Amino acid sequence: MTNKFLTKSLILSICFLVFALTSCEDFQKESYEISEIDNMAKTVFKTSTTTVITAATVAAGTDTMVTPVDPCYFLTLGAVKVKLDDSTAAVILDSMVLKNAMVVPNTVIYRFVTPTNGYISFYVLDVPEEGDYYIYLNDYANVSLIGTSGEEEDYDNSIPLELSSNFFTISDSKPIPYVKARYKFELGEGKYLVKFTTTDQTTSTTFNVVVLED
Repeated sequence: MTNKFLTKSLILSICFLVFALTSCEDFQKESYEISEIDNMAKTVFKTSTTTVITAATVAAGTDTMVTPVDPCYFLTLGAVKVKLDDSTAAVILDSMVLKNAMVVPNTVIYRFVTPTNGYISFYVLDVPEEGDYYIYLNDYANVSLIGTSGEEEDYDNSIPLELSSNFFTISDSKPIPYVKARYKFELGEGKYLVKFTTTDQTTSTTFNVVVLED
């Protein structure tokens, strides 16, 4: 009886060992590659930057004021106050473009300098064609896009593990993901108001942004 028990135990142990080794081998062979669009962002982040003037913020003393009003956004330029979906909204957006508060999807890093007393900055994103667009930041901040309808666009702000594990810096002997925020939008052609909102996790008033079309 004892021999039979020992034999069964030995067989079960061998089976478990074989299963464990096979599972470990399969796990080790599994590879997780960074996506093409995320890899492009990684490459662009390592190139030179283009500074964008903060032309529209909620800070006092700026030429253009943008105040969020649910469900639309109102822009004030001097004494003129209009809805974003009003016919004069194009004039406001164009004026922001002329002030160099303009972002286009390409392969340039935009360096944003936000005022120390202002936590919200606004810019214009010019979308050349319908598609998926990605906004990457190297600091913690919230991003919203508002179309000419006055509605905020839906987004996916998840950060793939492959991006974090492939693109990081070392601080205090610990790996820190370089990309702190990543937003994916499905957009149609046209101009959009981009709203950057800092949080209590934002570490600097200057941060870099990459905008790419997939």
